[in-house]
Amino acid sequence: MKNINNKKTHVDLRPNKYAWITTHYYLIAIFISFTYLFSDSIRVGVINATIMMFIVIDYLFKKFIGRNILINKTTLLIIMYLIYNLFSIFIGVINGYSISIGISEFSNGLLPIIFYFVGIEMDNYETSVFVKSFINSILFLVCVGVFMYFFQPSIYFSYMQRTIVNYYLGSYMAAPRMHSFTGSVVLGSLTCMALAFELSFLVYSKKLHRHIFLSTILLGSIILTMQRSAMVFGIANIILICIHTLKSKYISFKRIAMYSVIILVFIVIIFYLFPNLLEQLILRVSSMSNAINERNSNWNLVWKQGIETIGGSGLGTRGHRGMYISEITILDGNYFKMIYEIGLIGSILFINIILSVVTKGIKVYHSCVPYFSIVLGVLFQAIGSNTLGFQLVMPMFWFAIGRINFIYNSVKSTKHREEKNNEDFSNLFTTIPQG
Repeated sequence: MKNINNKKTHVDLRPNKYAWITTHYYLIAIFISFTYLFSDSIRVGVINATIMMFIVIDYLFKKFIGRNILINKTTLLIIMYLIYNLFSIFIGVINGYSISIGISEFSNGLLPIIFYFVGIEMDNYETSVFVKSFINSILFLVCVGVFMYFFQPSIYFSYMQRTIVNYYLGSYMAAPRMHSFTGSVVLGSLTCMALAFELSFLVYSKKLHRHIFLSTILLGSIILTMQRSAMVFGIANIILICIHTLKSKYISFKRIAMYSVIILVFIVIIFYLFPNLLEQLILRVSSMSNAINERNSNWNLVWKQGIETIGGSGLGTRGHRGMYISEITILDGNYFKMIYEIGLIGSILFINIILSVVTKGIKVYHSCVPYFSIVLGVLFQAIGSNTLGFQLVMPMFWFAIGRINFIYNSVKSTKHREEKNNEDFSNLFTTIPQG
């Protein structure tokens, strides 16, 4: 018995020499994406998917050896959702679509679910390293984007010609958006995620000048992407952190308001120096109300023919990869695309996951503000774009869900221990023999 215990202890405490791949995943993935600027022969998506697959295998191996798998309601729902999406690939094959379409969609939108499991098990130090690594990678992405936006080197035009449909290229050049090397939609999402963390650092960190500066850079970058959903996401981040400060003992609402004014002053200066940018922003904001109408042509198709089966038509069959193959393609609007592809079964599973996470997030809101902001922001963006299928966006989305689940369970177990201690303390007096 002694040998068994010693063996288990040895396995549990064994350091993981591959942990750096997980904690620095975003630095690796962003660098690999950066190489696409120079050559389109580099299969960025395949390489990043391979790295995630390695993280999956490493995680499963540790779970198999350690035998410490804990499954709660949210985790069970996610596993069921994952399994059904895998099954949905074969539904697509049965309907006559190539299996490569489903696999590609799975590697982009669902393989990142591994970061949910990473998120629920990371300790505070590992989480800190992961978040800082993420922010640094996004700052690099932003710096490259700002350089290309203002200086427009030849490599930038080459990249645009390779990644943007020729039909849109003229309008993009006439009213440029900041794309960096990921595209403006992905850049907007990632920048908003980084902003959520930087704003929370304003509350807890002592390096205020640094975080005010970085928050300003990130806000300015969100504006340069000219993505309406990203602008709303960024504003929501500010609102949620302001709500948090109302009950925070670390910083007053007055101070956070003062920091917000400083950031706004910097942004006003930018608009003063670049008046054309302000005109373009006003045009994009004024068209906000038309954003849904612009996508009605795709969404209406769903209501007419999309909900034709409970099981759906197959993962990825109605998105960009199914273009020119299927009669109906939904290019914008994740939820309607989801209903069409994985049917009511898969959609209900996803809705239950979100309801579970949002409920937990509300209950421990002041302990998980940045993660809660990220989840809500991405879910909002998915109304008008296929954000849930972006390979660079989804790892942080699922990681945030994992952290919310972890924080909720930690708070719940702490309360349980306190109640148990109080109960044991009171029982102490009732179990003492009376003399």
